[in-house]
Amino acid sequence: MVAALIRKNDFNLQPVMSTVLRSNLFFSDRAYRALVKSPVQFIVGSYQLFGVPKSDLAALGALRRMGQICFIRPTSKAGTAARPGSTAKRCSRARTLPPA
Repeated sequence: MVAALIRKNDFNLQPVMSTVLRSNLFFSDRAYRALVKSPVQFIVGSYQLFGVPKSDLAALGALRRMGQICFIRPTSKAGTAARPGSTAKRCSRARTLPPA
């Protein structure tokens, strides 16, 4: 339904979001106070659900492109960058996911 609406509106998202946010499904009992998962939560949960023992570099790359850098705490300090090499070390440790 949403994909058809996007195509119908020539990929203009304003009318699509307006329709979604006004939909009865958006205000349903099931959706009320539901939590939205971050990309990391979604991937880790999927790996645990399907019994995948290790993450792959493609998943880590996809997470990085979405701004989800493994095990690097967000900072409120503007212009603060992680130390060189720290991301690689932490992400290499993250390649082994805990069992479900």
